[in-house]
Amino acid sequence: KVFIYTNPLKFLDFFSIPMATVGVEYFAAKNFSLSAEYGTKVSGVRLNNEDEHTLKNRGEMYRLETKLYNTYNLTKNVHLNEYIGLEVLQKRSQFNDHISFYEKSNLDNENDPVRITDNFGTKKRVTIINLKYGLLVPINDDFYFDFYTGLGVRIKRFKDVNKKFDPSIHETENRDDGLFSLDFLTGSNGSEFNFNLGFKFGYKF
Repeated sequence: KVFIYTNPLKFLDFFSIPMATVGVEYFAAKNFSLSAEYGTKVSGVRLNNEDEHTLKNRGEMYRLETKLYNTYNLTKNVHLNEYIGLEVLQKRSQFNDHISFYEKSNLDNENDPVRITDNFGTKKRVTIINLKYGLLVPINDDFYFDFYTGLGVRIKRFKDVNKKFDPSIHETENRDDGLFSLDFLTGSNGSEFNFNLGFKFGYKF
């Protein structure tokens, strides 16, 4: 069997990047499949401020997954296909933004220090590795839902373009209210726990 599917939740993902996605799942063996999925940013959605067009606003997603079906039957339902999956997903985006800051040396020496506005571009790459459990739920002979949950790790990488902000000599404008994340401003890389819960809608060939 070959399955063609899309992920409706990615289209509504306003906490990250809304994307239109399409994927293909191919059964290399009776209970083993390989799948690949591609997503692109929904047209018209701005990823961030665009005061200066250093970079073209864009976002893409690539996902590879292997699934092993019906090794366990936790639901005890013979009409459902359960699987354990290993997923590797990468989101790449680039966008323009701006920050305001002051020179630290002027904060104590001037009553009204000069405010600097910095326009720059950011390239962001997020890699997610998940171990998943899921259910294929048939609607009829042709269509199905794939409900899944997973645990894993999220690895973030940033690269800024034409950014003048330097935390060693500059202080952000919002230094007192804690709204700015210096981890982001300095382009810090990091890893964190990842949990996902969702569904896909597909067609069986």
